[in-house]
Amino acid sequence: MSKAQYERYLQSPEWYATRDRRLVAAGFRCEFREYIVVDIKHDHYGRRCSETKDLQVHHLSYARIGAERDDDLEVLCRFHHLVRHVAATECEYCGEATVPFDADAIDIVEQAIKEAGGIDKLELDNIDAPGVCDYHEHMLSKND
Repeated sequence: MSKAQYERYLQSPEWYATRDRRLVAAGFRCEFREYIVVDIKHDHYGRRCSETKDLQVHHLSYARIGAERDDDLEVLCRFHHLVRHVAATECEYCGEATVPFDADAIDIVEQAIKEAGGIDKLELDNIDAPGVCDYHEHMLSKND
């Protein structure tokens, strides 16, 4: 699906129905919970965000566009939606995450908000997320 087709889909009655269904399922509240690594045997998460305003429905998977399941989607406030996108930035060389920890993605978004003069003035394209993973950053720095 092209970006233009995806943008049209996001304006469709089908998407609005899916979006509304997902908002109801989330109790009209952001579902973000920061992933906290405590040990390698167990996943640990922080408290769920309590924001109820400016909610957006984020695709965790684009595999079933137009036929999304509830677990393909996550309800997020604007801030945490930006965090999810920053955390999903992939290395241009290997495809690994360039921001593997939620806390780092949060720091990047908070800095971008300051620089933009507020979250309402910030666009995803204006967030300076790293383009390469730590490994490739290290390897590239050896060439300098």
